Amino acid sequence: PAWTGCTAVTAPLLDLASSVADAAARLLSAGEEAEAASLFAPLASLHAARLRCLLAPLAAHAAASPLPRHDAAEGAAEGAVPQPLFAFREARTDASKQLLGLGAAEHAASVAEAFHDFRTLARISASTPPPLQLSTPAFAAFASGGAAAAPPLLAARSATAPTSAAAAAAAQAQL
Repeated sequence: PAWTGCTAVTAPLLDLASSVADAAARLLSAGEEAEAASLFAPLASLHAARLRCLLAPLAAHAAASPLPRHDAAEGAAEGAVPQPLFAFREARTDASKQLLGLGAAEHAASVAEAFHDFRTLARISASTPPPLQLSTPAFAAFASGGAAAAPPLLAARSATAPTSAAAAAAAQAQL
C-alpha cells in the first residue's frame, strides 16, 4: 500500500537500521567480528523493508504518470526524476554504502540484487577479493560461466556486458 512509503513508516526503519549499524561498528572496533556479523542479516532486512516501503508510492506515481522505460531504468537528470524514484534510489545507495562500510558484502549484494542495484553489484564484483564467495543467484550464474540462472533483467544485461579486460576496466571507471 502507498501509506507504507510515508515518512512515519520509513524514518523509524532508517533510525533502527542506523542503530544496528552503529552497534555492529562498535563490535567491529572492539574486535568482536562474529558478534558484529550476527547483526548484518537483520541490518540488511531492515534496509530491504525500507526499500519495499519506498517502492509503494513509486508504483502509485508510475501508474499516475509513467516515465518512459529508458528514463526510469537508466536515470534521467535529477530534476526530471520524480521524488519517489529519487528517494528510492537514494535509500538504495545508502543501504549499500552502510552494508559495504561494515564489510557485509554478501548482504549488500543480496539487497542490491533484490532491488536491481547493478552499480553496487558491479562495484562488489570488481572489488571483492577472490577468497570471498558471494552466493546470490546472479553471482552464482556469473561464477558458473553463464547467465542462464540469472534473473531475466540481469541475464539481458550480461549478454551485452564487456568481455575484454580493457572494456571491463573502462566500465568500472565510469562507476
